[in-house]
Amino acid sequence: VKEKLQTLAGGYNFIGGEYEAISNTCAGVMLIKEGGKKGLLDENGDELIFPQYEKLGLFGDNDFAPAKKDGQCFFIDRNNYKRRVTEEKYDLLGIANQGVIPAVKNGKWGYMDENFHELTDFIYDKATPMMDSLAAVKQGEKWAILGKNLKPATAFELDDVITDEWGFCSRNGVVFVKSGEKYILIDHKGKQIGTEFFQNATPFISDQPTAIMQNGKWGFLSLQGEKVLECMFDNASGFSQIGYAPVEKNNAWGYIKINGDFVIEPTFQKAKAFNSQGIAPVKMDNIWKLIQLDIY
Repeated sequence: VKEKLQTLAGGYNFIGGEYEAISNTCAGVMLIKEGGKKGLLDENGDELIFPQYEKLGLFGDNDFAPAKKDGQCFFIDRNNYKRRVTEEKYDLLGIANQGVIPAVKNGKWGYMDENFHELTDFIYDKATPMMDSLAAVKQGEKWAILGKNLKPATAFELDDVITDEWGFCSRNGVVFVKSGEKYILIDHKGKQIGTEFFQNATPFISDQPTAIMQNGKWGFLSLQGEKVLECMFDNASGFSQIGYAPVEKNNAWGYIKINGDFVIEPTFQKAKAFNSQGIAPVKMDNIWKLIQLDIY
């Protein structure tokens, strides 16, 4: 059985439709873009919300997703019904998670609770959704990390905070931040994890290692701040829970196992992470498609 699984490990088939863009999976959905409009796929690659919105987020608290259409912001359910609308007008609504909602009013960001009561002044130039009781806010050119109850975990002293495609800055309670010319990994108290410094990094998408850049090449770092693969790839993204990571080599993307060996040779223009169903977005001929591993 083990030998058979090894022969199947790198096999895959194309599934689903084709789009201008497909995101990584988060909370069971993928964001798609077609004709300049946004929609959602479920984790199996089936169309959940047809591309029709100017802005669209994932389903957060109460299983509602923030959407914007014809200039109006509101929350929809999984059946694409408009379920919640704010009395006050907002320029943008963010993902409701852990009891808080980032939003934009008069060009500035702030936070509300699930009942649309404002929790902060709308004074920020950027604000991320909450994850693992961590969020990031920007004022002017500087960033700060907010912790539980939106209390500051750091001062406004950071030059950048790395976020994922959905806007989250945290996974597993850690954040990549930039201070000066280098990025470091910090915990929920703002303390550096490990001793390494990086030119760039990608957010963790699971509890497996993520990609970091040193000396112009990409390798991998664990949640504990330990380098687990040397920096030898042209580009890379984090390992998903199934143990594969997308990497670029010689202008093409493929997938490696945790030991650095290729399980799918570099074939694609771009590649993103596999989800729990063995499905990943890849780009070929300037079009985004989905592949599914044969072993799933």
